[in-house]
Amino acid sequence: MLQPSTVIAVCFGGLFCLAPASLYLCWLAAVNRRDRPVVTSGGWDFVRVLAALSGFLLVGGSILLGLVRNHPQLFPELFEALRHANGFDKLRATFETQWMWWMALFGGYFAVIGLAVLTGFRGRGRTLAVYNVDTSTAEAAVEYALAQAGLTAVRAGNVWADSRKLVQLVPFHGARHATVRLLCPHPREREEIERHLRADLARAAAPDNPVAAWLSLLAGGAVFTVVTFVGLLLYILYVRY
Repeated sequence: MLQPSTVIAVCFGGLFCLAPASLYLCWLAAVNRRDRPVVTSGGWDFVRVLAALSGFLLVGGSILLGLVRNHPQLFPELFEALRHANGFDKLRATFETQWMWWMALFGGYFAVIGLAVLTGFRGRGRTLAVYNVDTSTAEAAVEYALAQAGLTAVRAGNVWADSRKLVQLVPFHGARHATVRLLCPHPREREEIERHLRADLARAAAPDNPVAAWLSLLAGGAVFTVVTFVGLLLYILYVRY
């Protein structure tokens, strides 16, 4: 039979992991139900995805590192320790024997995450994420934006170019989503292309999007799980403590 401290640890872990993801899924479901396409910066879109996964990266990663160190009861012991008057003393004693190893392990883990975040954010700095759009509408918006910016471009596949590559469109047909990469080397021209692209898509009609129903189902399931964890946690704390 599971100990109450173990159940409490599982509930806290589930809350930290699923709460950000459920909020992101709710936002994603709402965006894909709108009657107009939604354009957002690729960098901030990456930040939202990262925030949704933050619980898994921080809590989940920490649990895995604890398992690597052969401490499968680490988190239940910590919650049990904090319940007592000398909880912080026991918490300190849990790590003090091998604190240098733990510092190196967790420091390396978070350094890798930080490097990945920085690389991903910089790599998507010149991209736009377009939600709730079909491929033909996105293609027409790119051509309109280039014409309004005064650029004569020739299309080859999903890339528009003159003597330079200007724009690349990466469509995701089933998801009604597209990524627009602004490849133009001049910042002013990129700003003009982005401005006209946003203006044109703001007037476009959104297609029928079956992804919205699936996202709503996932969001509802995630929210239900989070509420279940909260209810279970409150019940155990009320009954036992």
